[in-house]
Amino acid sequence: MVLEQTMKLLMKTSKSTYPIIIKNNFLLEAFEKIYNQHTKYLIVVDDSVYPIYQELLQNILTLLHSKHIFIIPTGEQSKSISTYQQICDYLLKNHFERHDCIIAFGGGVVGDLSGFVAATYMRGIHWVQVPTTTLSQIDSSIGGKVAINFQNVKNILGSFYPPQIVLIDIYCLASLSKRQFVNGLVEAIKVGVLEDETILSLLEQENWQFQTQQIIYRALCVKKTIVEKDEFESSCRILLNFGHTIAHALESYYQFHTYYHGECVALGMLIFCDHKETRQRLLNLYKHLDITLPPLEDRNALISFIANDKKINSGKIKTIQMTKSKKIKVVPCTLNEIKQRLENFIW
Repeated sequence: MVLEQTMKLLMKTSKSTYPIIIKNNFLLEAFEKIYNQHTKYLIVVDDSVYPIYQELLQNILTLLHSKHIFIIPTGEQSKSISTYQQICDYLLKNHFERHDCIIAFGGGVVGDLSGFVAATYMRGIHWVQVPTTTLSQIDSSIGGKVAINFQNVKNILGSFYPPQIVLIDIYCLASLSKRQFVNGLVEAIKVGVLEDETILSLLEQENWQFQTQQIIYRALCVKKTIVEKDEFESSCRILLNFGHTIAHALESYYQFHTYYHGECVALGMLIFCDHKETRQRLLNLYKHLDITLPPLEDRNALISFIANDKKINSGKIKTIQMTKSKKIKVVPCTLNEIKQRLENFIW
């Protein structure tokens, strides 16, 4: 992949303004600048990422004069009350205070969980995002949404709590399998459909891998613009949920195993896309990138999960749809209407 010069964005929120830095192989340099001798640091990482970056993480801890690292099990199951409680216990036992800092080093699960801990421990402590997957670098690392799952319902306990800084190191993507790598690109496809077709054009190239940094940067620019207009998802930010109503139900149905988040979003976008040419373009892109799509095995079970979606209101849920005229619209749907769409869906 082509590695360009440092790219920077500045995210402005009601609570703070924080930088997003996109660069290759720069984390030690970045943490050297962040270090504050009056601050305790805790790195949260999962047990699949830790072995890959053990030396780097130990070097970061040495640089920060810290010994604190908390390793969680890999997977969506760690976004749970029990893991949340374990980290809070660790912070209490080690006397972490409000000016101290959590470093989320890993994918979306680590980021969501660490951010939720940071948002709620002592009513809010500092935290830093170091996303290591395409999915977390493109999507979950910015915007301030933090959450854990409860009763097998995705992200039902959460808050809006921005990090102090987001450090996106392109070097980290080299450790991903191809399936993990392209899974995260679905979120870039989503914002490409919503706002920036250049992203789709870049991904349609034969050597799209050489455009990875540019794709991530453009996707983040779209999300930054939308989030700054609507930080708390009361208007236009809801458009970023395109494909997610079905995706979250699929993830719950498969108990957060078997299929990745991006793969479920990919299918979710198809189900709510009525524009024939865009739908075909999506199918072609999925084939080009070799993205796995989950099967629709039990539509009734999916509806039961959607019924618990946090966005449901008075029996209706706001779905994001692309109309036959290629307009993106928010359409409140009953569960029966969504069920009918699922039953009529053929691909």
